[in-house]
Amino acid sequence: MFEYASFVMRNPAFVTKNMRRQYSVRKALLTHRKKNPVCEATGSTRRLEVHHIVPVSVNPTLADWPSNLITLEKKAHLVIGHGGNYKNYVKNVAEVCATIRIQRTVAS
Repeated sequence: MFEYASFVMRNPAFVTKNMRRQYSVRKALLTHRKKNPVCEATGSTRRLEVHHIVPVSVNPTLADWPSNLITLEKKAHLVIGHGGNYKNYVKNVAEVCATIRIQRTVAS
């Protein structure tokens, strides 16, 4: 018998890839990007990507939840969202973005 839970634990990349193909997830990502067209960390409006705060590989049920999404510019997505390596993730990415945003406004 095929056990889905053990398969998911052994193959997180498979789950991530297939969840992102689902219509509801793609629609949630596009909707989030339209509603939030500015990087949460840098304030940039160019080269935006939507980042999952809790990765799809960790919890696939949160893949299309608006509260699990944050808009980041491409470089910030790699550095802030994944700590410089897309195989990792930063657990408190929203707080890091808020800190950077505060520092940016104080410096201005």
